[in-house]
Amino acid sequence: MRWVSWILLAVYAAFLLAVIGDFRAVMGDEAAYIDPALRWCDGLGFTSAAWWQSPEQLWACNVPLYAVVAAAWVKVTGLSSLWGLRALSLLLYVSGIAFWILGCRRAGWFKSPAQQAVFVALLLGSLYATAPSQYIRPEALAALILGLSLWGQTLSSSHARSLAAFLSGVLASLSGLQFAVTLSLFGLVWWLGTSIKPWRSLVWCLAGGVAGFLVLAGIYFHSGVLEIFLRSTFGLGSNRMAQWHGWRDPMLWTGSAVLVLAVLQHGIPRRERYWAAAGLAAGPGLAAVLFLLSKYPQYYGFLAALPTCTAVAAVYPCFRGGVRLGVVLLLVAASLAGFPLAALMNWNLMSSRQHDSLERWTDNALDDVPAVFVDPAAYFAAKHSKRLVYTHAVLPALTSDERNGIEALVLMPEHPHHHLKRDTVLQLLGGTWKLAGAFRQGDAPPSRFPLLDVLSRLSYAGTYRFEVWRREHPRMEKSDDDSLGAIRTGL
Repeated sequence: MRWVSWILLAVYAAFLLAVIGDFRAVMGDEAAYIDPALRWCDGLGFTSAAWWQSPEQLWACNVPLYAVVAAAWVKVTGLSSLWGLRALSLLLYVSGIAFWILGCRRAGWFKSPAQQAVFVALLLGSLYATAPSQYIRPEALAALILGLSLWGQTLSSSHARSLAAFLSGVLASLSGLQFAVTLSLFGLVWWLGTSIKPWRSLVWCLAGGVAGFLVLAGIYFHSGVLEIFLRSTFGLGSNRMAQWHGWRDPMLWTGSAVLVLAVLQHGIPRRERYWAAAGLAAGPGLAAVLFLLSKYPQYYGFLAALPTCTAVAAVYPCFRGGVRLGVVLLLVAASLAGFPLAALMNWNLMSSRQHDSLERWTDNALDDVPAVFVDPAAYFAAKHSKRLVYTHAVLPALTSDERNGIEALVLMPEHPHHHLKRDTVLQLLGGTWKLAGAFRQGDAPPSRFPLLDVLSRLSYAGTYRFEVWRREHPRMEKSDDDSLGAIRTGL
């Protein structure tokens, strides 16, 4: 039993590493968060052609640390492909969970290997808790920072704990203000779950978060992009429908129910009841806070699942008899209804989204094109050959010369968002365009088992269908800049 938790993590990592390039279709945010890193590696500076600002300006996002880490990864390993960058997310995520487990052991929350195994099984069974390891997004780095933060608070030296708390606050702030909020609420878990109240660590963590934000704001102010930073950080949020998706995780609801039962159950030791209350506050409580801030899309479900699964693993041994059996069966059902079903769904449809095939097709279709406008889902296929790649976010900020330099478009034939519809993009860019080819991989290879197609209701399971349009005449009609403002929207 001692090695079960580590074996589970290793099996998960090995499985995902083998399929990570095609396991999920490319999401729009992946291009937005990784483009500054790739442009930096290409010698174009810490700028972005996939964000809501000019590609000549310093990238003014609230998650710069992730792009810096990704750029270092590309420089050291040379892995700039979709597979290589998602592998980085997997490495960060698994490392973060490993440090979190070590921290829980040293803090006394996990007293037995069985509790470690339960925690890992619950977390990996969650529908959304594993999402940071499957996409190119900053939540993977947040997982590592959170794991290191907890582990740092179990060090024997008080000075070391204070330094770890300060650095955790700085890193969380540079990784995203939402993660700084998360770290502060996770401090509540530590507060309720230990007999020694960590006043000093909480103060140092807060000081680090403020220091990180001030440094970031100062850099952006000096570079003249502070307004862009504030607008993109506080002005953007997921729509309300997307917010509800984060609540669909069976593990979040089941784990919360178990923790409520632990709080109310007679015979549960007082310390374990504190842990259950802390899990409720930092799990569904955190989800509620982020939801009210319009910052709780489904990929933030990890932030709520982590403390929930931790608290459940810490308190479940306290249940006795039939209650314990019922809790175990309920947790097993929730685990099987989450990621395992989603994994089966994605495996069933993987033949309809082979990214290597998309890359080869894009290379042939864009062989002589130096600059291209793409749907974000085609970003990595177009970026494969080191050409200039623009997405809809940057289009309003492009100069006439930059727009004139776009000689090809890679778009979906039909897109649900107005700003990425073919007719909208063609009209905004102006000029004369001709359809030059189409990629319809999603129409050809059927799913492995058609009866399993019903599982696609669990999660997004897109396929790749694109058209390439080539400019017939390089000179573009003068665009109305006011009309370009129509696509100033989020991904």
